[in-house]
Amino acid sequence: MRKWGLTAFLLLTAGILLLAGCSNETETTPAAKADNVADGSGNEQNKTAGMPAKGQDEAAGQPDKDKTVGQSDNGQDKAVDQPAKVADKAVSQPAIGEVAPAAPAFDVPSDVLDKVTEEMKGFIALIRDKKIEPLLQKTIALNAEYGPELHDIGKDGIERALAGLEYEIDLDSIEARLANVSSSHESGMYQLGFSIHGTKDGKAAAFTDLEDMIHMTYIAAAPLTSSSSITLNWNYFRYFPYNAGLLNAYINAIKARDTAKIADVMTVDDLIYTEAKAKKIIAMYDLFFDRDLDSLSVAYNGDWEYVIQDAHNNAHKVAIIFGDGLMGIVDEFAPSAYN
Repeated sequence: MRKWGLTAFLLLTAGILLLAGCSNETETTPAAKADNVADGSGNEQNKTAGMPAKGQDEAAGQPDKDKTVGQSDNGQDKAVDQPAKVADKAVSQPAIGEVAPAAPAFDVPSDVLDKVTEEMKGFIALIRDKKIEPLLQKTIALNAEYGPELHDIGKDGIERALAGLEYEIDLDSIEARLANVSSSHESGMYQLGFSIHGTKDGKAAAFTDLEDMIHMTYIAAAPLTSSSSITLNWNYFRYFPYNAGLLNAYINAIKARDTAKIADVMTVDDLIYTEAKAKKIIAMYDLFFDRDLDSLSVAYNGDWEYVIQDAHNNAHKVAIIFGDGLMGIVDEFAPSAYN
């Protein structure tokens, strides 16, 4: 809007001058330069620790991915043979551990950028080298909120997170690029969002959606504190380690026809999922899989999506959604918790 306003002003001024009988000589003036200071393009995170939900306000059991749902258990992922979803164009790779510099438009002090970039380089290097224990400790150190949870799930959780990443991007190709900045100069807090880029099977791969980015927050030293702090939030480490446990609990309950357990898995926070609806889930699975529930297995399909399959290659897709510390399952076979 600023550029259009300037153009209209210049045209109006030119018209007034002509009407006033200005000289016919043509004068060349330099074009006005619009300010190019980015403010994060509306990407400021409103959720604690920079963890945007893939959905909000509705419960598990909905087929729409844009819904926030309930808590998960722990578990183990299974290997899959599905090809990764990647872009079609080739990408040139930077040096190992490189973090692309900020664009000049980002309103962040250079010393802040340097400190955050240095932390990010170390984090990316550990991912590239699959250093599980150091990566676990680094993540715990950089996040006081969910670090203790990662400590509880331990190295297995980190391994599951890396397995999910590696399904979609080659770990040794990963680089981080600064994509957005939200800042508060008064409080000395800066939130920097880094998109992830690399290759998969020789083709470009990237995580550029807000919920897939790595978010780092820098808080300057306050009068009563001795030093600044940097925190790191990434949904692949915050939520992904729990995916397999949640899916396994769901499928095992369906196999056992355990309506109470199904209802428990599908309950979101204080939004209770009823056993009557759980019975309908079992009925749908019986119908689709011809009552062969004992042979059901779960495999990751990329982008937080899983495939449930029986011994006869009948396949049904479900998805994991998350946000605000909650997780849940989106399954078209599951009635809505709201109805």
